[in-house]
Amino acid sequence: MGRRRYRRLLVGPDTYRWRTAHQHSGDGRRFVDCREVVLLRKEGRPGRINVVFRAGPGRIVPDGGPYTHSGGVRRAGDDTVLNLHLPRVVRALVDIALARGEDFGSSTEIDGWDWLDAVRAHLDGESRDETARCASPPRNSRVPGSSALRPPRSAPRPSPGS
Repeated sequence: MGRRRYRRLLVGPDTYRWRTAHQHSGDGRRFVDCREVVLLRKEGRPGRINVVFRAGPGRIVPDGGPYTHSGGVRRAGDDTVLNLHLPRVVRALVDIALARGEDFGSSTEIDGWDWLDAVRAHLDGESRDETARCASPPRNSRVPGSSALRPPRSAPRPSPGS
């Protein structure tokens, strides 16, 4: 299996690196801990933040079942769902980490379920500024100038003299 790449998130003058992962730990015979993790780093700082979503009662993470997808976490009580592969979700996590005083000076682990409501509120309010963008688009995304954005061939084309 290849090396996992970090994606880049630009927030004003700062650059953050992030990736998602699905992890397990075992007791020697079977897996006992299933979790989704967002790993965040700030360029130029030594630490990282691991935002961890562990499976548990009412806390659903992907495990190969029919109700989740890679990177998806869900709280069963109110059906709150996050897709951890989306840059805007990661931006919300970065904004919340900074608002809570994280400076990326050392490595720390955060229980993602504790931040779920704050992330959802951030996304619903879209309080992020538009300077954040993901510098490495996901595979199969639309790129300006690609054929996915061109009008279909059956569309009428303007005549040269008009």
